[in-house]
Amino acid sequence: MNWQEYDIYIALQDGIFIYNAKLNSLNPIAAGDLREFAGKQDFVKDAPVNLIYVAIIREFRNREI
Repeated sequence: MNWQEYDIYIALQDGIFIYNAKLNSLNPIAAGDLREFAGKQDFVKDAPVNLIYVAIIREFRNREI
């Protein structure tokens, strides 16, 4: 149904970004290396890219099937 109820955040060495699908671009959210906060596993802080998927439940609930 292409509801697009998810936001995708990207944690990189130089900051956190949100993906803008309409413009196919990354918009900065926070500067600095915050990768260690993107997960609980030890390797997360050293991963080159961490993808964080956030479901916007209110968007999903307001839709009719």
